[in-house]
Parts: sequence; structure tokens; C-alpha cells
Amino acid sequence: MTSIEMVRREKRTTVEGRREYTVPTLNIQDAWESTPIRCKIFASCTVAWAIAFLVMFICSFKYVSELQYCIRYSTISQKVDSDLYNSGMPGSYFIGVDHNFICYPRNRARLVYADLDEETKQRRREEDPSTSFHPPFETRTKEGLPLRMDVTVEYILKGDKIPQLFTLTGRDYLPLVATTIFGALQNVASKFNAEAFIGEERHIVALAMGSAANATATVFHAEVLRVHLFHIDLPDLYENTIAQIHSLKLEQNKALELRALSLVQERNKFIKASLLLQTDIAEKLIDIDKQIETAKLKQAGDLTTANTEALVLQEHILRDRELAVIELEREIALVKKYRQGNVSIALNNKARAFLRYEKELLEAKAMAKVKEVNTEGLSIETVQNGSALAVAEKYDYAAKLKLYKALLLSANMSVGETIQYAWVQAINGAESSDIFLDYKKVPLLAEDMA
Repeated sequence: MTSIEMVRREKRTTVEGRREYTVPTLNIQDAWESTPIRCKIFASCTVAWAIAFLVMFICSFKYVSELQYCIRYSTISQKVDSDLYNSGMPGSYFIGVDHNFICYPRNRARLVYADLDEETKQRRREEDPSTSFHPPFETRTKEGLPLRMDVTVEYILKGDKIPQLFTLTGRDYLPLVATTIFGALQNVASKFNAEAFIGEERHIVALAMGSAANATATVFHAEVLRVHLFHIDLPDLYENTIAQIHSLKLEQNKALELRALSLVQERNKFIKASLLLQTDIAEKLIDIDKQIETAKLKQAGDLTTANTEALVLQEHILRDRELAVIELEREIALVKKYRQGNVSIALNNKARAFLRYEKELLEAKAMAKVKEVNTEGLSIETVQNGSALAVAEKYDYAAKLKLYKALLLSANMSVGETIQYAWVQAINGAESSDIFLDYKKVPLLAEDMA
């Protein structure tokens, strides 16, 4: 056997009936050992390149799920496309080994703010991979009471805005979105009273928190669909008080419902009585019809008697009616007379009051006129007295002036003596005669005169 031969034949004996033959077999180890080194190197490189190419070819295919929005980026330059890849259509794509996808959830996702153990979180992640868990929701109510509850926010990303979301937040958008929405929820929750969270207004609080969260999520190109509130936890004393208040409200509502039930029962009784009355009337009408039919079947004499009795009864009714009309007309006439008398009395009282008013008015005018005349007389008298006093004062002043001139000129008195004389005269004319003299200043002449 030469080195070129790679097959070694071995003899095998196979019994098929009476026939014998040999089967050729391949010994790879012997063939490889007998191959030259260059051939071995070439074969090894060829196999390595084939495996590498196969791996690169397989890794060049990437899959986009129906539940994802994906954008392509270069793993070498880290450059990201400005649009969704293939308009967001799902499928497997050949993008090369130097590119990859950054994917975001297409379906509805949840932000859960709750205090859950790891086992529960893991179980819920398996049920819904788009759910993310965050610390429990804590804030204070409008009254300042501590509030703790579990909040679930359902949101969805806007597919046509995924590149802008990547530009704004990068790959890990979830912490920013969760923190911002958490702050918006806290801000809205702090504006409500504690009773609103455990009463009938909880849905209003949830709607308000959802609106605020949606306004915040719009910045991150997301839309908040709904906010759910669970496991409201307030101080025990307040919750007990609210529970008592709700118990009272339930009792009040129960009383109102019982009252409404009573009203319905009374209404049913009334309807039943009305139906019974209508039935009774119908039965009576049937009896009357029956009696009429029976009367028609009677003899002519009975009909005549019945007609006569009916006419008599009709006459009695007409007579009673005429008497009632006469009595009513009499009462109306009396009422008219009484009314005329009352009107006359009222008119007389009115005329008497008017005359009394006119009399009082005339008396008041006369008294006012008398007062006016008396006032004018007094004013004229006062003016005249004042004028007379003024003239008397004028004449008295002129006489005194002439006297003082005569004393100065005829009696040869000095001015000081004239003044002393005037002072003595003034003292004599005064009502009080008590005088106190200073002998150092007043001459004895003036004292003798006094």
C-alpha cells in the first residue's frame, strides 16, 4: 500500500446464502497521518474560515418581535438611525454583524409602585415582561396625614416618536419616566383630602392622577392610559373615624332605601286599590247592564212603572235643584248687600280719615303762621330796642365828651384830674361799691371825692 492510497481494504466474510465478498472501509486517522503538513494547514484554515463565516452570517440576522419597536445602530460607531427600522414592521432582518437593534415595548406597559417581595415580582415579570417595579407610593394628604398605597400606571409608547425618546433619554428610559410620573402623582395626591382616597371619590382621584401623569409622560413621548390605586393605608385612628362615618352613611342610605321601598309599597297599594276600584266599577257596570237587559225582558207594565218612577225621581231631582238654585241666589244677594255695606263703611272711614287729615293739616298751618307772626314781632321789637339803646349810648357818649371838654376848658382841670373824675363817676355808676385804693398811686383828692 502506497502513501497516496487512503483506503485500506479488509476482508470480511459475509454469509448470504453461499456467496462470499469483501467490503472496502475508510480509516480517517491513517489518512490524516499520511497527509502532508501543508495540506493539513490549508485544510485547518479553510475549516476555521468556514466556521467563522458561518457564525458571522448567522449573527447578521436579527429578529424584531411583534411586541417591540426597534431602531438600528452601529456597534462600531454607535450611530443610531433617525427612524424606526422598516417602519416598525416585525420580522427577521439581515443587518450585518456590525449593527444591532435597540428595542422598546410596543404593547401596553406597567409601572408598579408597590412594596412586593422578590418572589412576587419575579412571578409577575414572568406573567408580563413589560411590568417594572418601583418603591411604594408615599405622600401626604391635603390635611398633612401620611398616605401609603400601591399604584399601577398603564402607559404606551408612541411608535413614531421612538427615535426622539432615544435622543432624550438614551437606552434606559424607564428610570426617568418612572421618577417623573411618580413626582406628578405625588403632587396631585397631596391636593386631595384623605377621605377622597377611601371614599366614593377614589375614581376622581385616579382620573386626576392619570391626567397629571399623562401630561408628564407626553414629554417622554408616552401616553398614560390609566392609573389604578390599591391598598390605601392611612393612620388607623383616621381610618376608624372614616369607617364610622361610612357606617353612618350606609345606615342613612339604608334608611333612604327603606323609605323608598315603603313609598314603592304604598304606591303598589294605591295601584292595587285603584285596580280593585276599577274592577268593582266594571263589575257594577256589568251588573247594571245585566239589570238593564233583565228589565228589557220584563213585561211592558214593568217598563212603564220603571219609566214612571224614573220620571218622578227626575222631577224630584229637578225640584231639589231649583230649590237649591233659589237658595244659592238668595245667599248671593245677601252677600252682595253685605259687600255693598262693607264698601260704604270703608268709604266713609276713608272720607272721615281724609277730613281728619285736612283738619290737622289746617291746624298745623295756622299754628305755623302764628309762630311766624310772633317771631316777626319779637324780631322787630328786638331791632327797635337795639336801635334805641344805640342812640342812647351815642347821646350819653356825646354828653360825657362835652362835659370832659368843659372841665378841661372852663374848670381849668388837667387831663389827669379829668381822668380821675371819669373814674370816680364810673365807680359810682357801678352796681358793686367795693373799692380798693392804692394810696401810693391815687391822690387824696380822688379819695375825698369817693
